[in-house]
Amino acid sequence: MTPTTQSNWFTQTSDALYDRHYYTINNKRFDDYDQLRAYWFQTPTTRQPVLVHDVDPPKLKSNGFK
Repeated sequence: MTPTTQSNWFTQTSDALYDRHYYTINNKRFDDYDQLRAYWFQTPTTRQPVLVHDVDPPKLKSNGFK
């Protein structure tokens, strides 16, 4: 079954880019949300949980620069 835009499988909580997260499923890391979704749909068991991890922001040096 292919989800449609009317599907309630995915919910969108923000229009901002998802570049502040990375995702893991089955011990595989994905930095791109679209690649994660493609993998999720291709796996035989689609009820695998997806973990969303925050990317730690780079720490600033004492002078305020990266």
